[in-house]
Amino acid sequence: MKRKDLQKMIVQLNDSLTNVIRTIQESESAACALVYDADCYINIITDGDVRRALLDFKSIDITAADILKKKDESIRKKTITISERSSAEQKKKIFSEFNLRQLVIMDSTGNPVDVITHKEVGVSPLEVTQTFNALIMAGGFGTRLRPLTDNMPK
Repeated sequence: MKRKDLQKMIVQLNDSLTNVIRTIQESESAACALVYDADCYINIITDGDVRRALLDFKSIDITAADILKKKDESIRKKTITISERSSAEQKKKIFSEFNLRQLVIMDSTGNPVDVITHKEVGVSPLEVTQTFNALIMAGGFGTRLRPLTDNMPK
């Protein structure tokens, strides 16, 4: 398994929301950003953390530090990590036990060396494997969608 370029995943505490989102978007398959302060790893920010912070702060003028403040109120304040010496089975167990999408691999000094995803170890988070039923209410004649609705119902 090829390790990800963690330098592309790093944001600083004072980085803007735009930079955090760009970093998450460009972080290959891990969909997260690693937050550092003065070259010291602090935590991880996922797209879910960004959404929760936006809903709470109701502003786009937030920083990585603001997103981490919101994360401190959540159930999982700190990133669940595992040693780089851990076996594949141990990694699978952690993914399953905590219902994770990503897992930060740490070296013996406590620094991240890789971020792996549930897909890389063959485990799916609960929300990925659940089936959902939905009912979409669509009333009216579809006049605002014409001409699309002339021959096809909305």
